Amino acid sequence: MNKLVFLFALLFLFSCHAQKEVAKQQNKKAEVACKPMLLLTEEVNATASDFFDLDSLAVTNNCLEAFVTYSGGCGGAAFELYYTNKVMHSMPPQTTLFLHFKDDDPCRSIVQDTLYFDLSVFTELASSGGIWLRLKDSDKRVLLKDSN
Repeated sequence: MNKLVFLFALLFLFSCHAQKEVAKQQNKKAEVACKPMLLLTEEVNATASDFFDLDSLAVTNNCLEAFVTYSGGCGGAAFELYYTNKVMHSMPPQTTLFLHFKDDDPCRSIVQDTLYFDLSVFTELASSGGIWLRLKDSDKRVLLKDSN
């Protein structure tokens, strides 16, 4: 009987621990702040990006989520997202973004990551029918539209 009570207590403790871990992960995701985008300059445009794969794009709460895969794992890898003031006059309008990757990471593990970038630069266009955001050198694009 004591073993049975001990077993149930042990299961209860593991269950509580697992629930706390899930809650921590959900809170961590909610706390992720979107990095600001930067204005593209000729100097940046002339700099080649290190290799990465752009797996997919999504928009959540006025934040671009870019799912990427690259080689690394030790740190020293940095992504920046650049925009231009050039908007193509189509319906809806569209613009090209430049995702730049600088890899100062000597490790060669395969890393999958989700990058978050603030899209508030496009708030006016998003509220007036939306804007297509296309990434340079990629066939990936996503529609940013005001959710109201």
